[in-house]
Amino acid sequence: MGSENQPEIRPRDQWPPLVEKYLLPYLREPAGWPITFAVVGHLAVLQALVGLTAWRSQSPAFLFLFVAYVGLTLAPVRTEYRCSGGLGVITGLWTFSWLSTVGIAWWAGGAGYF
Repeated sequence: MGSENQPEIRPRDQWPPLVEKYLLPYLREPAGWPITFAVVGHLAVLQALVGLTAWRSQSPAFLFLFVAYVGLTLAPVRTEYRCSGGLGVITGLWTFSWLSTVGIAWWAGGAGYF
């Protein structure tokens, strides 16, 4: 009788429903990869801008927030590792994103764009 109103309890080693429904299909289907790489490319440019701004401002609070953000990006990697038992496409995407971010920041900082 009481189970009808109980919220659904999902196992700890499972992706949240929104991720399963809206994000993972773009990563699993090759037709969605161009969209995914376009979004990741825009994210890398934004991360480079924020990273360079944090570095140049030398504000302790801003640097702390940026380092915290970098740490938070490891949460999907950890979830992927727990869900699939290893590293996969999410880890590859974040690695590509951060390598692109570092490359863009290095180039833009040296060229004087940011």
